[in-house]
Amino acid sequence: MPCRTPTRNRIDTQVHSQNANFACIDSIHTRITPCNKDIYRLVSTLPEAQDHPSPAHAMNQSTALAIDAAPPTVADVLDGLLHEEFTLNYQPQVDAMDGRLVGFEALARWHSPRFGQVSPLLFVNLLEQAGHIHDLWDGILTCASSDLPALTTGFGNPLHVALNLSPQQLQDPELSSRFGHWLARRQIDGSQIHIEITESTLLNSNSTMLDNLDRFTRDGIALWLDDFGTGYSGLRHLRELPVAGLKIDKSFVDRLESDLDDFRIVSAITAMACSLGLKIVAEGVETEAQMQMLSQLGCTTLQGYLIGRPAPLDSLQQTWASRPIN
Repeated sequence: MPCRTPTRNRIDTQVHSQNANFACIDSIHTRITPCNKDIYRLVSTLPEAQDHPSPAHAMNQSTALAIDAAPPTVADVLDGLLHEEFTLNYQPQVDAMDGRLVGFEALARWHSPRFGQVSPLLFVNLLEQAGHIHDLWDGILTCASSDLPALTTGFGNPLHVALNLSPQQLQDPELSSRFGHWLARRQIDGSQIHIEITESTLLNSNSTMLDNLDRFTRDGIALWLDDFGTGYSGLRHLRELPVAGLKIDKSFVDRLESDLDDFRIVSAITAMACSLGLKIVAEGVETEAQMQMLSQLGCTTLQGYLIGRPAPLDSLQQTWASRPIN
């Protein structure tokens, strides 16, 4: 379902200059740092980027672009939002012990008539540079509003939906309040929502960010640290913040079978999380061997291509209808 963003009237994406490095946004000319085309092709085709680069979510090689012209600008991204070219895909998460479906992670996708399938690593970065990441977030919430009833109760038992927040969004003092009102208007229980932030986000945490995170937890929303093990947040954040769980970065899962150091790192993370009473999601699970090793190490939840690729809601309903839920 297209994301019908409520910010349509706020954004003017007319480009008044033929210079592609300038975009007219809210009638203000904003300088956009040009993207190197070769770097853009590389980011779009990296197989290891899969669905979980940090902080955004990149595409895999099968959806890569080969662009001869300049890559998208902020004006192009905002125009895509206005024309409802963005959609949400959902990647399933299952219980590591019994394979029971426990939730989904929501992932924004942009299929542009001009640029094709565009990497989230690119469009999220552009929106953050221009201060318009909230426009994408508004569209995501609008999409999720219509999908949530089916996602959380339509698969046989209560499930959660995980949403990603960027550091820039967490600096908005009104973020958690607006989100709480959104939950109330939609009659959504906060326990059905997980908020994921990258571990590195906590390096620059301040009172505004901490107030937002505290409000989320008071609304019953579970806070998860994404890409755990790749940042330098320090163990004190696990003690000081209301963290419900950790997501082990895909880079560690990739080498779990072949690199003893990565095996030891994952083992240490799971042991520490268990001792602190935290749940653990391992993302990027692609082989049966990885699944078995992660389950034995103590991971509580698994996510990755072996479990299921990100897909629209209607496709998920068809795929999982024939699978046992409990």
